[in-house]
Amino acid sequence: MKYRIAIHAVILAALLFGCADSFDPIPKIEKAHKKSEFLSKEVVSFNLDLKFGGKQRMKGKLTMLTNSTKAKIELADGSVLLYDGDKAYHSPNFANTQKARFDAYTWPYFFLLPYKLADNGLIFKPYPKNEMGGKTYLTQQLFFEPGTGDDPDDWYILFADEETQLLHLAAYIVTAGKSQAEAEKSPSAISYHNYKVFNGVPFATEWKFHKWNKQDGITSDKGEGQLNNIVFKKVGANYFKPPENYIEAK
Repeated sequence: MKYRIAIHAVILAALLFGCADSFDPIPKIEKAHKKSEFLSKEVVSFNLDLKFGGKQRMKGKLTMLTNSTKAKIELADGSVLLYDGDKAYHSPNFANTQKARFDAYTWPYFFLLPYKLADNGLIFKPYPKNEMGGKTYLTQQLFFEPGTGDDPDDWYILFADEETQLLHLAAYIVTAGKSQAEAEKSPSAISYHNYKVFNGVPFATEWKFHKWNKQDGITSDKGEGQLNNIVFKKVGANYFKPPENYIEAK
């Protein structure tokens, strides 16, 4: 997953595609998701109930800066995850320490994805297969320049609704601990559903996770997430600061 923010993706995308904004899916997605309104707020928070294979994967409250540089996950069991853009930390009572860094970055990233298309080191290319399930989408493939984030060999394929231009699905590979070729044997996808407007900004309140491949699209379901109580708020200066007894997640 990639977690760095920048401010010039529209310019970058225009240079890469050599076309006007009106024909470029990336500005369309950003505009549909009310990016300027979203970034005008400082902090966004929501509750997430995440299940995979019918089993609880995570349940808690996620709070993050809208510019994606800091986040806090307060789990229902009382444990806490934090990240500051480069480092992640967990409370001493966090159970699955091997997944701490993954959890600290992944779930905020999926929520913030429509607003992170301006990150440094992104490369967008047209993705020719724009039909899925009998419906046509706006599509782009996202790659990362070498040295970008933790896993620059990851890629994403974005599918946005042709009418609303809201993000519908993002297929992706995770190369952590494996080669790109190995990761491409088992791509996954997250799809976004039941959009609702909060303070003028649309958010998907349901996530679904799938097995996916370039030939067949979605092949089976893996999990789901329910989001509620999405609010913009303000927090104290030390809200995202890890206490001294927190442990850095590797």
